[in-house]
Amino acid sequence: MKTALVTGSSRGIGKAIALRLAKEGFRIILHGLRLSKGLETTQYELKKLGVTTIITCFDVSNKVAVELACGSFLKKIKKIDVLVNNAGISKDRTFIKMTDEDWDDVIKTNLYGTYYVTKQILPNMKKNGYGRIINLSSIAGERGAFGKANYAASKAGIIGFTKSLALELGKYNITVNAVCPGYINTGLAASIPEKYRTQFLSQIAQSRIGEPNDVANLVTFLAGSESSYITGAVIDINGGWL
Repeated sequence: MKTALVTGSSRGIGKAIALRLAKEGFRIILHGLRLSKGLETTQYELKKLGVTTIITCFDVSNKVAVELACGSFLKKIKKIDVLVNNAGISKDRTFIKMTDEDWDDVIKTNLYGTYYVTKQILPNMKKNGYGRIINLSSIAGERGAFGKANYAASKAGIIGFTKSLALELGKYNITVNAVCPGYINTGLAASIPEKYRTQFLSQIAQSRIGEPNDVANLVTFLAGSESSYITGAVIDINGGWL
């Protein structure tokens, strides 16, 4: 049985990815910042599918916490086949109002978090001669976004990280790809004022908001054997955002 670690998998896109991978037969390591009702609910839904799960809780922006938690579950599970770096936050402000804390928190969680977790899981993949690393970036990392200088910078960094790591790991049978969602129906999207939602939809060729399962389907493909010749790719999933 193959094992996938999905960070930030208590809700939204991360939860959809965990459930979708489980349906493909993966054992799932669920992750959250702390034990929450959402994380327990996700585990319950996976158990109903007959899927083996482990819950791990740690702050991806804390190097020591990442090292301790990953070290703990790697003692129980000897092979991690798939790593999905999904955990992330946003703290939106126009740049002139953005504080150092706003900047640091988002960069540390989104970019450093991807680095810290990958750093711990990669030796296991190299040892086993196989791996799929899938990093969640964003359309904001490609185009920028108003009031999201910190978020866009973190997601652009993930793209550069993905492309560089792919060059290093190809010879080890490890692929590294990034997925860039557009406007997806998550809790974050629901907080966007109606006038802006209407504006966003007018720029999308399919004239609809995406669903977490749309992203999960793409991630599941990248996690499988049929994507073995895809690495260093940055794949948009945005309904044709013009």
